[in-house]
Amino acid sequence: MGQGLQVFDASGTLMLDTSDRVAKVLGVISISGDGGVTVPLLVGNNPFFSIVPTNDSVTGPATGMLPNVTYNATSGLISWSFTTTAFPCNLIYGMY
Repeated sequence: MGQGLQVFDASGTLMLDTSDRVAKVLGVISISGDGGVTVPLLVGNNPFFSIVPTNDSVTGPATGMLPNVTYNATSGLISWSFTTTAFPCNLIYGMY
């Protein structure tokens, strides 16, 4: 018989099961230009990255205004670069 933790909401819907992959956020960086950061803890793990615009514009950023993000699995270097005018945003990174 399996063991673990299951979390249900008030209506009885399963919300979390310990067999699910749960993400751990390691950091958030405010960016508005090209750059990079090395995160050794990501090496050998399953990283994730998310770009979230910080501008309250109704229409949001135009195509190409958010950065391209690359990751070097050997060194843990996360780098980003803009192809057009930089749009202020946050880079959220972590691991599963």
